[in-house]
Amino acid sequence: MVLVITSNGLDRAICAQLQTGESPLLVASWRIPKQFTTATSWLGIIAIVRLFDEFNNLFKMRKFRRQFQSIDFPIARRTKVCVTDRHILIWKESAFRLSPRFLGSVDLRRVKSSHVTPSTHVNWKVLTIQLKEGRQVRFLTAIESAVPLSDALNASAKA
Repeated sequence: MVLVITSNGLDRAICAQLQTGESPLLVASWRIPKQFTTATSWLGIIAIVRLFDEFNNLFKMRKFRRQFQSIDFPIARRTKVCVTDRHILIWKESAFRLSPRFLGSVDLRRVKSSHVTPSTHVNWKVLTIQLKEGRQVRFLTAIESAVPLSDALNASAKA
């Protein structure tokens, strides 16, 4: 498969993390959405509710990170992933940094299977990865890369 040149210096970041003899198969985006409360139309209440939601989302993300760290699976709210023939390489995307920050990798031997299901989010699908240790991880995946990503993960699981 041909590696698509990406923006924000991700192509350089991918090359820097590849081991000798390892080749990239696919680059995709993962996302963990924020949750918002439906508010009334009065501006003061909307601002307070929005502030509450931001703090609530911050604490939820901390909880998610702790849960994912316990299974050695790095995450961030907005990530770019590269599936190679041996690993899933994961970077955190940031609106403030030009290049993404490398979070870590997951060995493909840990992946048992993966599948894609529809999502209520317009441009995203839900990717579920079943790990061999019995855990499942779910992400919103960009709609155009969801099925190829799942296929690449399943192909590596069968190998």
